[in-house]
Amino acid sequence: MLTPISPSEMPQKVRGKERSAMSLFAERTAAEFVKGFGEGQVAEVTGWPLDEGRDATWCAAKAANAIRDRLFALDPDRDLRKEVRVTRSGERVFMRRLRPRSRA
Repeated sequence: MLTPISPSEMPQKVRGKERSAMSLFAERTAAEFVKGFGEGQVAEVTGWPLDEGRDATWCAAKAANAIRDRLFALDPDRDLRKEVRVTRSGERVFMRRLRPRSRA
């Protein structure tokens, strides 16, 4: 049996552990971009949490992947990964808002 709840009621723990700083960063970044950027606009992502002992390129790749995951989780019915392209070039991460595709 299913009972609808609001997203704010979801626990902040995943598999018994607190959500990582990268996961929280990715969720905030994806939500901010979807709400504040229109079709054709581009933004550079900065300020992701660094992982000690890893180089900046690895951290950028981790941030890009985390943002892609969060884009799906924000609205699984819509799959925002088709409307927002997340790319990485070396140590830099970019987000571009694409034109929504028509469902034919």
